[in-house]
Amino acid sequence: MLNLLEVMAQWVAEHRLDHRVQMTHHVGVADVPKRSAVVGFETESALGSIAVWETGEVEAEIVVVDTLDRPLVISTVVTTNADLIEVLERVARKMREL
Repeated sequence: MLNLLEVMAQWVAEHRLDHRVQMTHHVGVADVPKRSAVVGFETESALGSIAVWETGEVEAEIVVVDTLDRPLVISTVVTTNADLIEVLERVARKMREL
Protein backbone atom coordinates (compact mmCIF):
# COMPACT_ATOMS: atom_id res chain seq x y z
CA MET A 1 0.00 0.00 0.00
CA LEU A 2 1.23 3.48 -0.85
CA ASN A 3 1.74 5.82 2.08
CA LEU A 4 3.22 8.72 0.15
CA LEU A 5 2.49 11.45 2.70
CA GLU A 6 4.24 9.47 5.44
CA VAL A 7 7.15 8.61 3.13
CA MET A 8 7.58 12.31 2.35
CA ALA A 9 7.49 13.26 6.04
CA GLN A 10 10.07 10.59 6.90
CA TRP A 11 12.36 11.66 4.05
CA VAL A 12 12.25 15.31 5.20
CA ALA A 13 12.97 14.29 8.79
CA GLU A 14 16.02 12.34 7.64
CA HIS A 15 17.35 15.16 5.39
CA ARG A 16 16.39 18.27 7.35
CA LEU A 17 19.96 18.71 8.60
CA ASP A 18 21.31 19.37 5.09
CA HIS A 19 22.94 22.74 5.79
CA ARG A 20 23.06 23.71 2.12
CA VAL A 21 19.29 23.39 1.62
CA GLN A 22 16.67 24.58 4.11
CA MET A 23 13.46 22.52 4.07
CA THR A 24 9.92 23.02 5.32
CA HIS A 25 7.17 20.43 5.36
CA HIS A 26 3.40 20.91 5.55
CA VAL A 27 0.61 18.34 5.45
CA GLY A 28 -2.85 19.40 4.29
CA VAL A 29 -6.01 18.93 6.30
CA ALA A 30 -7.29 15.41 6.73
CA ASP A 31 -10.94 15.99 5.90
CA VAL A 32 -10.57 16.54 2.16
CA PRO A 33 -11.11 13.95 -0.58
CA LYS A 34 -7.46 14.08 -1.76
CA ARG A 35 -4.96 14.85 1.00
CA SER A 36 -1.65 16.42 0.09
CA ALA A 37 1.69 17.44 1.52
CA VAL A 38 4.27 20.00 0.39
CA VAL A 39 8.01 20.27 0.90
CA GLY A 40 9.62 23.66 0.36
CA PHE A 41 13.32 23.96 -0.43
CA GLU A 42 15.41 27.11 -0.12
CA THR A 43 19.01 28.07 -0.79
CA GLU A 44 20.64 31.46 -1.27
CA SER A 45 20.04 31.26 -5.01
CA ALA A 46 16.91 29.12 -5.54
CA LEU A 47 13.49 28.15 -4.25
CA GLY A 48 11.85 24.80 -4.85
CA SER A 49 8.77 22.84 -3.92
CA ILE A 50 7.28 19.40 -4.23
CA ALA A 51 3.58 18.77 -3.76
CA VAL A 52 2.33 15.20 -3.51
CA TRP A 53 -1.22 13.94 -3.24
CA GLU A 54 -2.05 10.64 -1.58
CA THR A 55 -3.32 9.46 -4.98
CA GLY A 56 0.21 9.71 -6.42
CA GLU A 57 0.16 12.98 -8.35
CA VAL A 58 3.40 14.93 -7.91
CA GLU A 59 4.26 18.48 -8.96
CA ALA A 60 7.79 19.79 -8.43
CA GLU A 61 9.52 22.99 -9.46
CA ILE A 62 12.73 24.92 -8.84
CA VAL A 63 13.08 28.63 -9.55
CA VAL A 64 16.41 30.52 -9.63
CA VAL A 65 15.84 33.70 -7.63
CA ASP A 66 17.97 36.15 -9.68
CA THR A 67 16.81 35.09 -13.14
CA LEU A 68 13.44 33.40 -12.50
CA ASP A 69 14.69 30.50 -14.64
CA ARG A 70 13.02 27.17 -13.92
CA PRO A 71 15.79 24.55 -14.29
CA LEU A 72 13.55 21.74 -13.06
CA VAL A 73 9.82 21.19 -13.52
CA ILE A 74 8.23 17.81 -12.88
CA SER A 75 4.60 16.80 -13.28
CA THR A 76 4.10 13.07 -12.86
CA VAL A 77 2.23 10.31 -11.10
CA VAL A 78 4.25 8.03 -8.84
CA THR A 79 3.18 4.45 -8.29
CA THR A 80 5.62 3.40 -5.57
CA ASN A 81 7.19 4.93 -2.48
CA ALA A 82 10.57 4.53 -4.21
CA ASP A 83 9.33 6.66 -7.12
CA LEU A 84 8.48 9.49 -4.71
CA ILE A 85 11.86 9.22 -3.00
CA GLU A 86 13.52 9.45 -6.41
CA VAL A 87 11.71 12.75 -7.12
CA LEU A 88 12.62 14.11 -3.67
CA GLU A 89 16.28 13.17 -4.20
CA ARG A 90 16.32 14.68 -7.69
CA VAL A 91 14.98 18.03 -6.47
CA ALA A 92 17.32 18.11 -3.46
CA ARG A 93 20.33 17.27 -5.65
CA LYS A 94 19.46 20.03 -8.15
CA MET A 95 18.96 22.53 -5.32
CA ARG A 96 22.46 21.75 -3.99
CA GLU A 97 23.91 22.31 -7.50
CA LEU A 98 22.44 25.82 -7.85
